Amino acid sequence: DWSSDVCSSDLTAFNGIAYNGYVDLDWITASETNSHYFILYRSDGYSEFKPIARINAAGYSNTDRKYNYKDYKPIEGNMYYKLVETDLNGNKTEHCVINVYNPYKLEYEVYDQFGRPTDLTTQGFKIIRYENGSVNCRIIISN
Repeated sequence: DWSSDVCSSDLTAFNGIAYNGYVDLDWITASETNSHYFILYRSDGYSEFKPIARINAAGYSNTDRKYNYKDYKPIEGNMYYKLVETDLNGNKTEHCVINVYNPYKLEYEVYDQFGRPTDLTTQGFKIIRYENGSVNCRIIISN
């Protein structure tokens, strides 16, 4: 149950930059009241957002607070990140979604539904396991 009317921090920036092997994410709050922690979520745009990190918040602050997280399991291409903040009372505030494009090619292996090595040129269900440990599933339909 996301709450948009309870804002326990004043988020002034949320940015991400892709480097070879990771994405560097940072955000700044101008002030915080009763803040407990942030949950950072990631999506590839095809699947739901999944939590990737929990970062403790300052609690109370009337000055700029800077936060940073490095995502060492990025995917190639577009990634979407969002922050959800939880205050000490359990109220959640969903902040904006940002897009980070990762141009760095990741090595991968392709398997069929039974775990046998295959490739992306034949039709069927494919499991793609990237060198960074992330996994995607695709269905290839031939015309």
